[in-house]
Amino acid sequence: DGRSIIALDYCFLKMPEQTWTPIKPCSFSLPISLQESFMVNGIPTDFSLERFSDKTVVLITQIGRIGTYIACTLEDNGLIDGSTKSYQTVILLGPRNNPFAEICARQIHEHIRQFELGLNCAGNFGADIPSLLLGITLRAEEQTRECMHELITCVVNLYSRSVI
Repeated sequence: DGRSIIALDYCFLKMPEQTWTPIKPCSFSLPISLQESFMVNGIPTDFSLERFSDKTVVLITQIGRIGTYIACTLEDNGLIDGSTKSYQTVILLGPRNNPFAEICARQIHEHIRQFELGLNCAGNFGADIPSLLLGITLRAEEQTRECMHELITCVVNLYSRSVI
C-alpha cells in the first residue's frame, strides 16, 4: 500500500507484494545534541548545542530560561570571488537594545566558521557553514568581555565534540 511506518531508529517501508525492509538512516542526517554545564566567571552556566544540516542552535543560560533569541547568518557581499563575507544578526525575540547578545552571536558564529575551515582546509570561505540561532540569558553583571571569551570557548568545546 506504499505507506511507511517510522520506528525510533529504523524506517520500515512496505512495497506492494514485498516484505518489510528496514532502512537505517545515515548518522550524518540526524541532528546532534549536546548539553553541558560549565563554570563561567564562577557561575554555573548551562549550554545546549544542536546541529542540524542547515542550522546550529546554541542555548546559553545562567538563570534557567532563555530571554533573547538571535539569528546570525554569513552572507555573501556580492564580490565575484566570494572571499569576503559579512555576518548579519537579527534579534528575533527579547530586548532589542542588547548589543552584548548580538556580539556574542557574531563571535560564536565566527569561531564556529574558523573551526570548520580548520577541519576542511578547503578555503571555501564558509560557503557551507550553517546559520546560527543563539538563545542567551546571562546575569547583567556577567555581560563582560571576559565572560564573552569564556562563553565562546565553551561553545567551541561543545561544537568540536559534535563533529562526527
